[in-house]
Parts: sequence; structure tokens; C-alpha cells
Amino acid sequence: MCPAVLTLAAGIGWAEPPDPCPAASGEGLARSGCSTCLGDLAAARSYAQQSVDAAAHSHSRGRVHRLATLATILAGQGDADADAGTAAVMLDQAAGMESRRLHNRILAVRDAVTSASDGRAAAELAERVADVARIPVRQR
Repeated sequence: MCPAVLTLAAGIGWAEPPDPCPAASGEGLARSGCSTCLGDLAAARSYAQQSVDAAAHSHSRGRVHRLATLATILAGQGDADADAGTAAVMLDQAAGMESRRLHNRILAVRDAVTSASDGRAAAELAERVADVARIPVRQR
């Protein structure tokens, strides 16, 4: 299944996405409904922003995943200020949460933001993530 669809699905709290992305199964992007796989980051951004806007009543981890998705899409669009700002909000929301999956998402967002920008906001985000990454996540 398409990693972008899984990311969006996790961010909105779906147990499984409604439809698997055909691109991941080799059927080709032409038939895919996944905006990110199609390269339509404007549509993916709009969808992710709507997801974040609707997150007021969702589980706190779900809100973090939604923000991570939006920050990753913003980084893909090269919107350095917005992606770093969204990622900073994501870090604030994730404070105190112990989750290997969230830890990995935070590192992935950091990588996306810092690869899209080498500005001050991205550097500050990288420093904050480094501080968070030093906190060990308990193994099960």
C-alpha cells in the first residue's frame, strides 16, 4: 500500500484507508487516487489542512500524525516557513507522549523539513527534534 495513503490514514485515525493506492500495487499512477503519489501536492495539502482543521475532537496522537502529514507535504512544496511552523506545533502537541511510531514520524518530519530548507526555522526545528530524540522511548 502507498506510504502516503497510510500516512494520511493514520493521521485521520482510520484503521485502514478506504481504498488502497493502485500505485503501490504496480497498477500505475494514472489510476491512483492518491494526490501525493500523483504529485498533486496542492490537493494533498488541502486535504491535510482540512484534516488538521477537523482534528479538534480527535485523539491527541491523531492530531500529531495529522500535523506530521501536513508538515511533510509543506516541505514537499518547499514552503519552508510553514513546514517548520507546522512541525513545531506538532512537537508541542507530542510533548510527553511515548510512542516509537511518533518518534519515527518526528524524525521523518525533521528530515523532510531540513531537506527542503536550510534556513533558521529548519535549523531550530532540527535542534528541538534532536532534544526530543535524546529522550529514550521504552522498548516493549
